[in-house]
Amino acid sequence: MKHRGETVRMRISKSGLNIAEVYDRYPKPKNTFLSWLEQPDLSWDKVWRIGQIIGWDFREDFVEMRKMKFNATEGVFEFNEPFEEYASVEFRELVINKFNFFENKFLEMEKAEKHTNTALSNVIDTLKRILKALEIK
Repeated sequence: MKHRGETVRMRISKSGLNIAEVYDRYPKPKNTFLSWLEQPDLSWDKVWRIGQIIGWDFREDFVEMRKMKFNATEGVFEFNEPFEEYASVEFRELVINKFNFFENKFLEMEKAEKHTNTALSNVIDTLKRILKALEIK
């Protein structure tokens, strides 16, 4: 399991903001905020809120968050049950087939035109992110 506090600290440092700027924007005392960054199991809602402050989507770092949604009323993350429906074998196969189709088209165009088609390249990148979200190798 990834150490959530360390991962959040690393993302803060890469965000261009310093820790003081982040805890100034978070409604908790400095010492409380800094102690959170030492917690390997920092709560998901704190991770999400810090991500909002620094402009980072922590679903890139934590697969678990991809299966969750933020409940604004309660201020916490909850498991998003419908995600499981989309993670079915049939859906995964559909995504893989679409990915392979677009990747082949991209490669054909690249060979024919000797340059990269940016729009198609963006589609390939999007499909790769979907595959990663579904944990398809």
